[in-house]
This record gives sequence, C-alpha cells and structure tokens, in this order.
Amino acid sequence: MKSLLIQCLEFIRWFLPFLRKKDVRRLREFSDLIVSQYQFLTDQLEHFQRDYYELSGHIREMHKKVMQLNEKLREALAWQCRMKECKERKVAP
Repeated sequence: MKSLLIQCLEFIRWFLPFLRKKDVRRLREFSDLIVSQYQFLTDQLEHFQRDYYELSGHIREMHKKVMQLNEKLREALAWQCRMKECKERKVAP
C-alpha cells in the first residue's frame, strides 16, 4: 500500500507539467510526510485491532465464567429450598 501511494504521487508529479524543480523538492517533502502519516495510522489501526480482539477474548471468558457461576447459584438455591428449614420451601398440601 505504501508503494502504491508513492506511485500515485510520482504519477501526479509526472502528470502536472507546471511543477518545477524547486517544487519537486517541496512535493517530495510533502509526499514523505503523507507516507509517514499513513504509516502511523496503519500502525495505530493494527494496535487497535490487536487490543480489540484481545479484549473480546477476555469478555467471552468472563461471560462464560458468569454463566457457570449463575448455574452454580441456581443449583445452590434449589438445594437450599429442599432443606426443611428453608423459608422459601413450598410445602405440598
């Protein structure tokens, strides 16, 4: 992608005949600035993607743990209501 950007800038420089030699240096500096900014943004995007997928994995693990704890809680509450001392226990008539 970087080489494509450079090729596009080179084409623009070739295509526009009004660019003089002194403007070529300025255009080259500008194109170098654009390339470096593009590289910075792609690095930031890759960093964001890595963080996102890592966080997504952690969230899945936490969700799985919450569901397991919820199931254990249901089992514990069901067992508690089987005990004679449980206030929530429904006595059959």
